[in-house]
Amino acid sequence: MRRCLRKDIPKEYKVNELGKALHSDCIGHCLLYAFGECNHMHLNFCDKCNYIFGVFEIIQQNINLEFQPILEEYQKKLIYFMGHHARKTYLNAQLNANLAQLSTEEALLIVDYKMKILPKSARETKADFYGKRGWTLHSVLVYTNDKENENKKVEAYDHWSDDTK
Repeated sequence: MRRCLRKDIPKEYKVNELGKALHSDCIGHCLLYAFGECNHMHLNFCDKCNYIFGVFEIIQQNINLEFQPILEEYQKKLIYFMGHHARKTYLNAQLNANLAQLSTEEALLIVDYKMKILPKSARETKADFYGKRGWTLHSVLVYTNDKENENKKVEAYDHWSDDTK
C-alpha cells in the first residue's frame, strides 16, 4: 500500500507539457475534478484506488465501534496525503512548463526559505527556533537558457538575512 501511495498513484495524475491538468476517468486521479473544473462524469475508481479504500472498508467492518473515529481520522489523513501528491505533481509540471517556455533573454528565479539560525546556540528549543530572532537563510535558484548550446543553466545562491520580518 505504501509503494502504491508514494510511487504508483502520483504517476496517474496527468498534466500536459504546457502545465494544464488533464481529465482522467478515475475520480481519484482527475486533477481537473480536484480543482473543481471538470465537467465529465466520474463513475468509477481504478483498481489502485479501490484497493486503497477497500482496505479501510475491510478494517471498518472488523473493528469495534470505539475505534471507528480513529479509523475515520486515518482515512482523512490518507486523503490529505493523496492531495499533497496531486498538488506536488501539478506544481512540478508548472515548473517544467515555465522552463520549457523560457527564452534566452529571460530568467526564472525560485526563492525557498531554508531555516532560521540562532546566534547563541546550536541547540535550541522549539519556542526559540520559531521566535522572531536570529538570521534566516534563503536559497535562490536562477534558471537561464545558455545561448551557445541551448541547455538550461542553473545557479544557486544563499541569502542570509537578519531582517526578522
